[in-house]
Amino acid sequence: MLILAALAPAPLLGQAATEEPAPLFRPAPPGVVYGDAPQGFVEELIEEERPEWRGVQRPVAHLRGLDKIAGRVTDITAPVGQPVTYERLTITVRDCREPPEGQGADAFVWLEVVDSKSGAAPVFSGWIFASSPALSAMDHQRYDLWALSCATS
Repeated sequence: MLILAALAPAPLLGQAATEEPAPLFRPAPPGVVYGDAPQGFVEELIEEERPEWRGVQRPVAHLRGLDKIAGRVTDITAPVGQPVTYERLTITVRDCREPPEGQGADAFVWLEVVDSKSGAAPVFSGWIFASSPALSAMDHQRYDLWALSCATS
C-alpha cells in the first residue's frame, strides 16, 4: 500500500490538487468589511510592540573620502546644513545621528552630494551608515564616501 501511494502520479499542471490550500483570510465578524479583502473576510493582523528608539542628533559628521584614481584618502569634517567641498564634490550633511549612550557605536548620516561636472542634480541623496557602508553606498565613478562618526564639534 505504501509503495502504491509513492507511485501515484502528481497532479499535472493545470489540474487541481486534491488538498485545499490553507485560507489566506479568516472570517470577519458579522457585518464588518475591511479594505479590499473579499466580502466577509479580513486579513489577520499581527500587532507587535516596537521599542521607541531615539537617535541622538549631533551637529558635525566625520566622513572619509576616497579618490579611486589617485588612491588618496581624505578625512572630511562636515557641519550639518553647511556645504563642504571635497575635490569636485559638494557634500551637504542634512542630519547626523548616533545611538543613545550604551547602545553601541554607530553613525547615521543623511547626505546630499552634488558633482560639479554633472550639474545641479544630486549624484547621491540618502542615509549612509558607519557600521554598514555598503548598505547604502554612493555610486560614483571616481569617488567613494563613507561615514565615520558624528560629533559635537
